[in-house]
Amino acid sequence: RHRGTDIQTISELAKAKGLGVGIVTTDNLYGATPASFSSHANKRGDTDQIILGQLTSSIDLFLGAGKNTYENYKQTLIDKGYNYQNDLSLLQMNQAKQFGVFESVVATNGSNTSPTLEMLTDYAVNYLEANFPNGYFLMIEGAHIDKRSHSNDIFGMMSYLNSFDKSIEICYDKLQSQSSITMIV
Repeated sequence: RHRGTDIQTISELAKAKGLGVGIVTTDNLYGATPASFSSHANKRGDTDQIILGQLTSSIDLFLGAGKNTYENYKQTLIDKGYNYQNDLSLLQMNQAKQFGVFESVVATNGSNTSPTLEMLTDYAVNYLEANFPNGYFLMIEGAHIDKRSHSNDIFGMMSYLNSFDKSIEICYDKLQSQSSITMIV
């Protein structure tokens, strides 16, 4: 492919097959990894272009950080049919599209307004299982493992790594009773 050429994302492919799609991250939802699964942009720093792409995506569930930036798009997200919330307890299992964006996603001692990755993972699996019986694609990113490593914060990295490990365990425990699942880590 040539630089600047749009290619179909895994999320778009999943939606084309009638599957549910969820994006979960400890990073800002417009960060490089969640953006590569939910939008098209020329550069990872093109925040407005990334968010506008997310607004027109058919992704069912977004959970992550970036509250201050997404507040500017709150009404548009609501108009697009999302239940836009900054409190995990206000997300609903029975609404078609959920957008949970928080000031931060923490490694320990989470709350409904600053949840842990485990809390988001638990909600995401329950939501997608309840609403997409024919299957779904769920991207879960523990972005702060890398971020803490870059700043040589070994204890912070270990804390987020432990959180990610517990999130994988949550997925495994919830899905092990399914007869045929594919889990990519």
